Amino acid sequence: DSKYHLSRIFKQYNSMSDIQYINARRIKMAERLLMDSNLPITEVAMRSGFKSLTTFNRIFKEIKHCTPTDFKKLYAMR
Repeated sequence: DSKYHLSRIFKQYNSMSDIQYINARRIKMAERLLMDSNLPITEVAMRSGFKSLTTFNRIFKEIKHCTPTDFKKLYAMR
């Protein structure tokens, strides 16, 4: 199947899978939104391309090692 072939090639040329890459880009967008706005976390999740708040929270924590709420609080203190 060409979808799996593309995934294999992507991973071969990058240090991560296509899904990991997409999630990393989404989290980068979320970071900017969390730093630059007073948007609710749910709105940040949706604008960053996540379909569910649960998934957003899980992926954010995997990548940033803190929750989106904690990230926002930490950044607000600076």
